[in-house]
Amino acid sequence: MLFSIIVPVYNVEKYLKECIESLINQNSENYEILLIDDGSTDQSPTICDNYAAKYDNIRVFHKQNGGLSDARNNGIENAKGDYLIFVDSDDWIADNALSVFSDILSVNPVDVLITRLTEVYPGSVLQKDSEFEEYLKEPLTKERAVNWVMKRSQNTWPSVRFIISRRFVCGHNLRFPKGMLHEDIDWTAHICLFAETYCGTATEWYYHRMKRNGSITNSIKGKNIADTVCMTSDFFEDTKNDRSKQTDIICNRMMQSVYAKLNELKKCSAEDRDEVVRTVDEKRHIFSVAPKLRHKLFAIALKLLGPKNALKLLNHIRG
Repeated sequence: MLFSIIVPVYNVEKYLKECIESLINQNSENYEILLIDDGSTDQSPTICDNYAAKYDNIRVFHKQNGGLSDARNNGIENAKGDYLIFVDSDDWIADNALSVFSDILSVNPVDVLITRLTEVYPGSVLQKDSEFEEYLKEPLTKERAVNWVMKRSQNTWPSVRFIISRRFVCGHNLRFPKGMLHEDIDWTAHICLFAETYCGTATEWYYHRMKRNGSITNSIKGKNIADTVCMTSDFFEDTKNDRSKQTDIICNRMMQSVYAKLNELKKCSAEDRDEVVRTVDEKRHIFSVAPKLRHKLFAIALKLLGPKNALKLLNHIRG
């Protein structure tokens, strides 16, 4: 079984060596590493080339900057493995990760292997989804897998938590939405929509660096919020003729993320707030899905008062 580890790289010279070292130190040999240099302007391209010169299983692809989604898509299109693994270039993985995955998937070659993440903060470490091991004592059917990811997991969206069959990805022509922020929302929603077979492991393997200076997840702009609204709207459109129980669960979870982003509107500039108002107005149909009472009240305010006034009221609505 061949794994393709896809690593998007953009101006991470401070962390890149630690990431790559964790990948080459695996106690498994049947894997390739794809380093996708997304137009870096620091020493990251040189670091990538130096490692590729030393290791036969490392391939480097230099491209113009197109964003995280574009880099990951480039990796998908060039991968040769049976399974795809996404690793962010400022994170790292445990030495036994691939051997664990190989043991599981050789017996149970599913569409998706669900894992759990360890978040590494300055001065602290937090292991997420502590209940997952207990949850795995029963077979991970599609229904139970979607319920776990969308209802119970502390880390619903990160694409790095899923080890995914390349045949499945190519069969459904799955790609990350180019130009969007929080692209993992769209990716994971479609994974849970289309995948039929799942298994899981509670093994500690992925170390996700949090609160890094310069990370796009550490800043809030109008685009962060607008893109979340737009991706949710697109997913609703894609599934308008599929009203299965699992689809409804995914839609409800996406709307929870929409509202979480809307709650950050106060951090945005006036110009960015105007962008969000326009987007909410354009995509107002999605707010018919209201997971909580305060969301239902917002939907009513949106209809009666318009997006600008409804958004002003949102933080004052309780329930």
